[in-house]
Amino acid sequence: MKKSIMKIVCFIIILVILSNYLIGVYSFKYNDGIYGLTAFYKQDRNINDVILVGSSHIFENVNTEILWDEYGIASFDLAGSAQPIWNSYYYIKEALKTQKPDLIVFDLWGVTETEDFASDSRIIKNTYGMNFSLDKVEAVKTSSEEEAWNIYLWEIPTYHTRYKELAASDFLSNLGMANFEAWKGFGINTATKALERPEGFQTDETLELTEKVERYLRKICELCQDNDVELLLIKTPGITCKEWTMKYNKAAEIAKEYDVSFIDFNYYYDEMEWDFSADMADEAHLNYRGNVKFSKYLGEYLKRNYDIPDRRGEEGFESYDIISRDCIMRTKNAMVYDTYDFELFLEELQNENYVIVYTTASDLKNASNYMDVSAELNKYGINPEGIGTPGAWVVRGDNILFSSNGENDYLWHMELAPYKDIEVKSNADSNKEVSVVFNREEKIKTASGINIIVYDSVTETIVDAVGFPIVDGEMQYDKAR
Repeated sequence: MKKSIMKIVCFIIILVILSNYLIGVYSFKYNDGIYGLTAFYKQDRNINDVILVGSSHIFENVNTEILWDEYGIASFDLAGSAQPIWNSYYYIKEALKTQKPDLIVFDLWGVTETEDFASDSRIIKNTYGMNFSLDKVEAVKTSSEEEAWNIYLWEIPTYHTRYKELAASDFLSNLGMANFEAWKGFGINTATKALERPEGFQTDETLELTEKVERYLRKICELCQDNDVELLLIKTPGITCKEWTMKYNKAAEIAKEYDVSFIDFNYYYDEMEWDFSADMADEAHLNYRGNVKFSKYLGEYLKRNYDIPDRRGEEGFESYDIISRDCIMRTKNAMVYDTYDFELFLEELQNENYVIVYTTASDLKNASNYMDVSAELNKYGINPEGIGTPGAWVVRGDNILFSSNGENDYLWHMELAPYKDIEVKSNADSNKEVSVVFNREEKIKTASGINIIVYDSVTETIVDAVGFPIVDGEMQYDKAR
């Protein structure tokens, strides 16, 4: 009898462990909502002096690294993609359970909402990351219509068919993201979209908010008031319009009743030296250049108008230094990715955190501009003269970790990080050129000229994998992907 009971108990334990594992694998893992909260829950208590809340206008536009490095502001971007204002309210409630910030900064994009219930994607991204509590139940009930409450609270019905789209990252802790434990919610946007400067949006007029939006704006003001936390309403810069400005003005009018300030940074393009041809990722989001400009301007404003301590060098805030280094490299990586000219690209690669693989194809020495190309490579310790082709070099900083040394038949392998490796090989007997494989994925982009693969050891990602092919007997100076 005892053995039977033990077998049943063991079976139940195994079933629970397996179920939890499968839930972890199959569950949604968005870093524009769900994983932001996951990272926030890992924060030490009372470590965030400034918490920024809202939609992607927060987590892509406010660079927490700049606030830290330039001003010593210990901040966190606690935001979710296309976040309705009622979800922002519950995010602030969650934040105040473990943090006692000096200031909460809330982006007002959510007040332009015209519907009382969000789409499936918004509900998932803005509630699934919450720890289970009465507040999560209320957040789901507020976000969705009654017939869907059970689905979103149970969650499993919305992702149980994800087996068709599972990736290797679903089986890794925190999707295999480096420095996740120190992450402060900021996600850099590396795109660039040239846009026209918006005109005609400036107005002092107001436009009524929906009843639900106004109710939750007031609840946010009252929540901060009740917890003795200062609140600042902002609108991050971007493409805007008169109708939105009118709603922001109405929100500011309501907030004034609670002695809460509002600043619309769309009125400060000139002061920020804004360049709509280079600083935007799209109409709503700033890129790696724009977020730096805006975050510096915001940081100056916060330091002038609020009593926020400078935490740099203080014990207990080391995670900010870790994620600062991560963000710096992500910005650097975006610059590298956006540099197309061969000579400028080689200059940008000079960073001790990069592991770089250079490969040369058999036809490089026949290129009409070979001597110029060779001279450029020589500046950085790569000497294709006398090296048999196909050639390969693996470089980190000033160190050459591997060189083919004129051989045509070789295999070199390096473990870069947990579950990440790179392999460089050539097999002369089968007339193959060089193969460069990162995590079992081939990275060679051209069969002629030069290939360059760049790995960042800080973010543990491939920064770029490009070729400079030979066309009509000449190696091209514009990279090809």
